[in-house]
Amino acid sequence: MAYYKRLLAMDQDEAEAIVEEQLRTHAVEHVFDEVLVPALHYAKRDSRLGILTDDDQAFVYKSTRQIVERIGLPSTYPPSSTDAPAIGVGDTATVSVAKVHILAWPAHDDGDAIALLMLQQLLDATRYEMEISAAGQRLPDILQEVAQKSPELFCVGFIPPGGLSASRHVSKLLRGRLADLNIVVGYWGLPEKVHNDCETLLAAGATHCAVTLIETRDQIARAMHPHVKLQPAVTPENA
Repeated sequence: MAYYKRLLAMDQDEAEAIVEEQLRTHAVEHVFDEVLVPALHYAKRDSRLGILTDDDQAFVYKSTRQIVERIGLPSTYPPSSTDAPAIGVGDTATVSVAKVHILAWPAHDDGDAIALLMLQQLLDATRYEMEISAAGQRLPDILQEVAQKSPELFCVGFIPPGGLSASRHVSKLLRGRLADLNIVVGYWGLPEKVHNDCETLLAAGATHCAVTLIETRDQIARAMHPHVKLQPAVTPENA
């Protein structure tokens, strides 16, 4: 909440300082899941309740996107365990695999696109090539894009409120057209409240439904490399 409160005060510098402090003792993925994603959820919620103006929400989104982009720059922050859950066989051997092409769709708005940008950073770039479509894209357009690009995995990402209905519909439509396509839905921001909704998404056609970015990353790895296991993450403090 401290990060979100600094953004509400229009203090991006102090908000980023909070993130930097968290990154000294926590792995990047935990900072994403526990600091940045909740702030995006609060901004969506408060905008819907009329507490935030459109400009306020835009500032939260813009500031968070800029912070996420800076986190992704080489040598900007301590090494993350984005590379740490390396896919391996046993304890030592690694597997050489071709890059997996992932097409990702923000189901509702730019907040979802920012969360997908975080997920993109959590995926090993030597194994995955993730393309993020435009936020708010119409269902017919995203279906056409899937048909044209033939991704090996389709990822829907959304932070409530908003996005559940669109995620359900796109999962159903894609499952009807592409029976073997891996469809992973990331339903982020309310991990303690989404069990029934995840069941609905799975029934509609999603292959997996994940409630955190960490779980989404791991679901993608398991879906595309079921014969290997994930090694545990390493935090900066115990690296």
